[in-house]
Amino acid sequence: GSSWCKFIWTYNTIVEMHDVVILVHAPLNCTSCMRTYKVSLYYNWGNPFMHSPTTDMKKNQVIFGSEEELLKAILAVDRDYKPKLIAILTGCAPGMTLDDVDRVMGQAQSQVKARLWHIPSSGFDYKNNGYFEDVLPVFAELMEPQPTVHKDWVNILGNNKEPYCRARDGVPFYHKGHNFINDSEEMGRLIEAMGLKVHVVIAGDSYDEMRTAPAAAVNTITCASYGMPLAKAMEEKFGKPFVPLAQPLGPESTAQWMRMLGEFTDHREEAERAIKQEYEAIKPIWESCKEMVKGKTCLIAGSANRPFSIGRMCVRSPQCRVRTR
Repeated sequence: GSSWCKFIWTYNTIVEMHDVVILVHAPLNCTSCMRTYKVSLYYNWGNPFMHSPTTDMKKNQVIFGSEEELLKAILAVDRDYKPKLIAILTGCAPGMTLDDVDRVMGQAQSQVKARLWHIPSSGFDYKNNGYFEDVLPVFAELMEPQPTVHKDWVNILGNNKEPYCRARDGVPFYHKGHNFINDSEEMGRLIEAMGLKVHVVIAGDSYDEMRTAPAAAVNTITCASYGMPLAKAMEEKFGKPFVPLAQPLGPESTAQWMRMLGEFTDHREEAERAIKQEYEAIKPIWESCKEMVKGKTCLIAGSANRPFSIGRMCVRSPQCRVRTR
């Protein structure tokens, strides 16, 4: 088996946030790798700005370090792009030379308008699930306490590799190449069906929007791997509760998730009304599907969230046996 390195995982998530420039402190190949991969699939992320400046560490800098070049790069990125946030990702080379990135940031911060944010992301600094445990909770560092918490506002955490398309003048607005409804959008539709408002979607919304995430009363989660670590970090830092059921699929799990959300937001009656309305809309095809799988065995392949969600949906349909791998 194989796995992405910590740098790729980190870049993969940060690039979904808007109004941000990623500065890669590493040899050129790290940036080239991500550009080759991401540019071909940018429409899935909803963020077409895939250019990432880099310090382009040379052979001697890989040995002796490259702190001076990093300082110059920070000042140039702030001058040329004028972003609100510069996310500095460090590859394996500065991780081995132990470049003092925090010291360089301290020098630069008073000279730039952008906020500077460093995520140590050396590819070798990685263990199974280490990315989720180490990197995702730091998104809470970007958030700020809000003067008002709105009881009807909900954040969606764990959105991954999907643009969240908000309605414009009552009509869904889709990014280029995005012609299907994804998990977070369906979750948002059900949240709004309960009379609630989707406040911030992480990742996917802008840096400015993410800063205000604590204004929502509760967090809910689509992908548990991406969403649960951040939900726990926000609970610890801001006392923000979250619905523990992630990525609900099927009538039973979806109804359970909506009832939990209704409890947190005091929208119990609205939840029951929405559950009834949604089930009536799918009841004919749902009943037909249950007949089709009666006596069959469902084989589910994959890893983590979606297979578990599909398995939970099938197990709760007594007509179907489930085996996972």
